[in-house]
Amino acid sequence: LLVDYVADLTNVSGYTKLKVEPIKGLHVIGALRFDQFIYAFDNNLGANAYTSVLDGENLFSRMTPKIGATYDFKKNRGMYANYSQGFVPPQVGQLYRGNEIPTLKPVYYTSVEAGGWMSLIKNKARLEVSLFKMNGLNEIISVLQNDGSTLRQNAGKTTHQGVEYGLTYLVHKDLNVRLSGTNTLHEFVDYDESGVDLSGNKMGQSPAWVANAQVTYKPSFVKGLRMSLEWQHIDRYYMDQQNTKEYKGHNIFNIRLGYEWKSFEIWTNVINSTDELYATVSRSSKWGDSYSLGKPRNFNIGLAYKFKKK
Repeated sequence: LLVDYVADLTNVSGYTKLKVEPIKGLHVIGALRFDQFIYAFDNNLGANAYTSVLDGENLFSRMTPKIGATYDFKKNRGMYANYSQGFVPPQVGQLYRGNEIPTLKPVYYTSVEAGGWMSLIKNKARLEVSLFKMNGLNEIISVLQNDGSTLRQNAGKTTHQGVEYGLTYLVHKDLNVRLSGTNTLHEFVDYDESGVDLSGNKMGQSPAWVANAQVTYKPSFVKGLRMSLEWQHIDRYYMDQQNTKEYKGHNIFNIRLGYEWKSFEIWTNVINSTDELYATVSRSSKWGDSYSLGKPRNFNIGLAYKFKKK
């Protein structure tokens, strides 16, 4: 057996929040949270087993603050800013499975975010933008071992920063366009892996740009009909933490058709309409490259009936 254990988890937490409105339209929130996790581990395997952690307890606790402000300018315009800290203990499987000594530390995050929203072109368009930066300490990642297995380890210091945005635009009463995306940088700030300094490297499986857009057409001369074209984009990214190999990224196009008549609705979707060969996840190691392949072109058809109360 690789694992045979019982782990009892006791989680005690407390949360308090204060909300004030010093001036009209400005809302300020302050919050404080305390979490304590106690893992009581009882191993049914011996000292020579794959999972050989001795029976015992592990305790993780943390007090984390949050403060934020939102100002509503009215007329569908506003802005906000938040500062918060996060605390995530290692999961039971990460802490004990395949280990002799439970050495994983909790993950700590410090986040700053600011953004806003506004309506444009006589309320036909709406734009939302958010800037963020999150610094992580002891982030848990998978590290390849010399025997080809992977082990969860703490990654020192990391940073995650970027911009998120969303735009909807009613081009015509029958035509609507939507775009959402994220441009980010995920980077090791201070991290050593098996004696190799990876500080300054980009984190693996972290595309710099992820986007989703959709054009929807609902012709007014055919009531109940809808047609849309969806675009999903994943940018190129490194397949390994050493930044030696890249996945080229991909673009997926989906076609969606639907028709609603009285209480009936029928629809069909063509997913990956161009039959793109792509991977949902790509990894590289000295043992070779691995790809989790995405689905080829596929069709689905649906029929629905809505029971309405008179």
